[in-house]
Amino acid sequence: MEEKYRAEIEKKRAESVNRAWKIISVFVVVFQLLMLILMAAKPGGPFKTQRRAIYCILYLTLFLVTGIAMILNRNFWRREKKNYHLYLHAELVYAAFICFWGCCITLNDQLGGNDLSVFTYMMLSVAALGFLEPVKAGVIFMAAFVFLNICLPGIQTIENNIFSNIINSFSIAGISTAISYSLYRNKVIVTKQELTIRK
Repeated sequence: MEEKYRAEIEKKRAESVNRAWKIISVFVVVFQLLMLILMAAKPGGPFKTQRRAIYCILYLTLFLVTGIAMILNRNFWRREKKNYHLYLHAELVYAAFICFWGCCITLNDQLGGNDLSVFTYMMLSVAALGFLEPVKAGVIFMAAFVFLNICLPGIQTIENNIFSNIINSFSIAGISTAISYSLYRNKVIVTKQELTIRK
């Protein structure tokens, strides 16, 4: 990326992330709270089984982390001087956390069957809404893929399913990287065109 465009592109990316974040963060917090209530309402309570307890801990963790992120995000946009570079680094950390959280939920799901749905929609959501730089996005998605498949063999309840999970999770990581690259590239192109028109 040319240096003369970098600051404006970072600003536009940060503004796009913030617009998406305002909606998604509320949904995440409300959904996690709802899941915690549903778990608590189950016979035996939220800690009746180890698997149920892990779900509760993960839901509570995402609820708290997202709540803190919402406060930090609000405070950032109230500042007069904004460091968009730092903001995007913070967003990168949250994106990595979301992917790791999705892996943990998926691993817990595997104790009761063969389900990669959470891994799938968390990765695709980060790719679609994060506006991440392609290389950083690829590192996050492939790291999630490696982490998931290192842990899966030790907890899978369905035999001879390792190859299927590797292929499916690798495809999801690859598609997520491609989506992230496409959206980032479009954002860069549009921003450059806008700057050219202004001049």
